[in-house]
Amino acid sequence: MGNRGVLRPSHYGLPQPSAKKAWIACVLNDKNNVPYPIAVVNYTKLFLLDEVTAFAAGHRPCYQCQGKRYMDFVDAWCKVNRKDRSLLDDHLHSERCDSEGLKRRDVSPLCELPSGTMVQISEGGEAHLWLRGKLFPWSVRGYGVPVSVSRDTVVQVLTPKSIVKTLQAGFPLLLNSETTVHPSVFAHLG
Repeated sequence: MGNRGVLRPSHYGLPQPSAKKAWIACVLNDKNNVPYPIAVVNYTKLFLLDEVTAFAAGHRPCYQCQGKRYMDFVDAWCKVNRKDRSLLDDHLHSERCDSEGLKRRDVSPLCELPSGTMVQISEGGEAHLWLRGKLFPWSVRGYGVPVSVSRDTVVQVLTPKSIVKTLQAGFPLLLNSETTVHPSVFAHLG
């Protein structure tokens, strides 16, 4: 689940609908897979397929519900990006959208990207997850059968550059966890 602050209808017309710079990704269940109790919240709930989808949108792990994961992410992010932790949310915010409010995209050959990166093969095309050398089509229901493309294919990178660098530096994808990568991918991983 994502959180961008309280989004009232007046925000929806803005190019970048957020009420704060800290975009966080929360988990819905505790470490024993027990759902957290329903609580009155002072923010708008945004449901995301999994953590790599949240990363692609520019979210980071939530400190409150994922304290250790948050600390590990921040430590890795700060080290590889050579930035102070106080700059994390501001920096991610600057990487999400350009001056016109459009999603920022870098380009890169697939072979230079780490597992867990979301990409588009062509401008305006569907999103794909690059994982273990395979390219999985993304949908709101999960991941589809991997598509065949050359590892040298140049793609548009949806995941913000500083998060890509964090993944390249070894921040772990928890593949045994439904929160990091949706379980639909495992039917096709082989």
